[in-house]
Amino acid sequence: MKIKAIIFDLGGVILNIDYPKMVEAFTILGAEDFDAMHQVNLPLFEAFSKGEITKGEFHQQVCAKLKLKLDETQFDTAINAMLLDLPYPRLAYIQQLKNIGYQTFLLSNTNAIHYEKLKLLLREQYGLDSLRSYFDKEYYSHLTGVYKPAVAAYQMVLAEARLLPEQVVFIDDDLNNVKAAATLGIEAKQLVGELTSLTMLDLR
Repeated sequence: MKIKAIIFDLGGVILNIDYPKMVEAFTILGAEDFDAMHQVNLPLFEAFSKGEITKGEFHQQVCAKLKLKLDETQFDTAINAMLLDLPYPRLAYIQQLKNIGYQTFLLSNTNAIHYEKLKLLLREQYGLDSLRSYFDKEYYSHLTGVYKPAVAAYQMVLAEARLLPEQVVFIDDDLNNVKAAATLGIEAKQLVGELTSLTMLDLR
């Protein structure tokens, strides 16, 4: 069956990210072992990424676990230290796919703090308020309440776009997310390397 749509992950696919930079930022602020705290408290971070707790609640709980007192600017800056830039060739590649008739969708695990930083990066780099010109629809976990690799995340996109799994390619850097999408019959690919290196043959 002909591929009609491509679903893209955001971080690590379109947006450059560097998790150790966030760890370093919190260490500079006085955290003894941010990475260990993060691993132990993954449900807390996931809850924030699903919009189940507010930004204020997340800030308070993370600081309590780190035994730090940080104001909003310090905290947000540290959380966002892992977000780097959005290289234009990747956006141009997505635009090319749209131009030749593919539907394109963004399916991202993110949170309210990262989302605001994303919008700032778009304004600073391209004068844009969102990625809507590149995608038929954007799905952010903190707004949808659905977090990959839950199959409900992929089913949501399929249902709203009225697509069959066999008509879709999904691209993510996280193998767990790729495997979950594949269980539905989606042509799921783990991105290794640069997004723009994918050819039309990779998307058929």
